[in-house]
Amino acid sequence: MTKVAFLTLAYRAADVLSALTTKYDDERFAFYIHVDSKVSLDAYKGNRDFPGSKFIADRLPVFWGGFNMIRATLALARQALGDPANQWFALISDDTFPLFQPGQLFDKIIGSGDRIHYWLAKPEHINHRRYWEFYFFDSDQSSAQHREAEQRSIGRGELEAYIRLYSLMLRGKSNVKLYAGSQWWILSRDSLERCLNIVNADPHLTESFEFSAIPDESFLQTIYLQALGDGAAKSARPVYVDFERHPKPFIFSNLNEITMRSLADYLFIRKVHHNPGLLQELLNYGSSRGG
Repeated sequence: MTKVAFLTLAYRAADVLSALTTKYDDERFAFYIHVDSKVSLDAYKGNRDFPGSKFIADRLPVFWGGFNMIRATLALARQALGDPANQWFALISDDTFPLFQPGQLFDKIIGSGDRIHYWLAKPEHINHRRYWEFYFFDSDQSSAQHREAEQRSIGRGELEAYIRLYSLMLRGKSNVKLYAGSQWWILSRDSLERCLNIVNADPHLTESFEFSAIPDESFLQTIYLQALGDGAAKSARPVYVDFERHPKPFIFSNLNEITMRSLADYLFIRKVHHNPGLLQELLNYGSSRGG
């Protein structure tokens, strides 16, 4: 049986994820969940049910803009690839919810090919600078977000990272054709395996992204185009996110905040509150437009 594996980056939206896994408690779907190690796993689970889910043991502290987001994604992918029934893989967050009933979404995923958003990051684009300059956000000490001064003490881990960063500065970054795009994607098993083959074979390229800024918006896109070639798939976003309103991205609490025509061509919506009425309306959305 062909399955779709949801690779889920989790942090705060346990109620939304519990609702998703419950609604999608179906043998065609499997959930692999990475909970940020800064969060207690027991507290995250609470008394909630997560049917069809595997919480991976290889957990990392995830910092905005840092490479641990990529490490967590790769850990999810490697575990999900261990089940040969998993033939399609969708990267989502725990505050993401589908716009279709399970059968509809399954048919759309397996029938439409890879969905990954990308564009060539030319020298004038900010993503070009984010790759070619040197950054390290993967600790409280170096986080780009606010931390109290006492949280920013330097430990051995940070020193070792800075030593590797300095070595990379002397060597130079991998001279790669750089692409950027939305973090969220849907890939076939063959495409994902090809991407991981490059990751495994080219540690210099991987380390170059490790010391970049916001690599979740460029790493997989660049690897994908390198693995499958330009034009391998039409650039497409599977997840709708609203960056026009504040807070950015906008967090949806009820259906009135969503312009339904904005959801055309998307399979998921991200940044939703646990509002049972809203979640059910989102599931019904595909049916209402003949999806």
